[in-house]
Amino acid sequence: MNPDFQWQELSGFRFLSSESLAERGLRHGFAGRQTLSELESYSGAGQALALDLLCLLDQTHSSICLDLRVKQSLQGFLEVVREGLPYPEPYKSDAVLLDLDVVQAVGLGMGARIGFGLRTADCAPIIVSAGREVALIHAGWRGLAGDIIGVVLKEMQKSDGMDFLAAIGPCAGPDLYEVEADVLDKVGPLAVYKKSAREGRWLLSIADTAEAFVRQSLGDVVNVTECTISNPNFHSFRRDGERSGRNLTFLIV
Repeated sequence: MNPDFQWQELSGFRFLSSESLAERGLRHGFAGRQTLSELESYSGAGQALALDLLCLLDQTHSSICLDLRVKQSLQGFLEVVREGLPYPEPYKSDAVLLDLDVVQAVGLGMGARIGFGLRTADCAPIIVSAGREVALIHAGWRGLAGDIIGVVLKEMQKSDGMDFLAAIGPCAGPDLYEVEADVLDKVGPLAVYKKSAREGRWLLSIADTAEAFVRQSLGDVVNVTECTISNPNFHSFRRDGERSGRNLTFLIV
């Protein structure tokens, strides 16, 4: 595992944290399986993290980014979150873009400690920091094919003088995520893969491909290099099928 990432624990809730992101003052984590069953629920995780409101994305494997950097947009999203999943169409997304000062101001006005989260089970969870802006990105092969990472980073790069850093959490690594050639064609030339033992199949590294997309736009990235399929500390749809849970990536503002 990349030494930039270390295991942390809060009220029994275990997660990986990136030292590079923590040095920027970002309270965050990449959580997997929990030893306490009550912490597998999002309400249990929110309580362990002392959150008044955990705002999950309503993910659809798209390349849509929800821009909540304006106060009115954020307030509208929080109203939708209180109603619970699933969200109405305009609020379905696989990435969210935040201004930390705006979130803190809204949270202070509500008297609430707010967190944001996304769920994965082999797709790449990515946290991007740039000045006072932060993005959470859910990138599976469909999101990579739709260039969701490029969509988010191009939007963030409209602000001048930003010092960008991306952290890629646990996801499918280079040895077990088997796909057919059409998936590689859709992801495009940045796909990182090798031949499978099975004829006509290929092993796509979601982790390394996500890093390639980040580096194309940014350059500065830390990758945990932990494979969800091979590591039993994390949920994996490829390994466990329909009975798989979901890993939680969170940001506390």
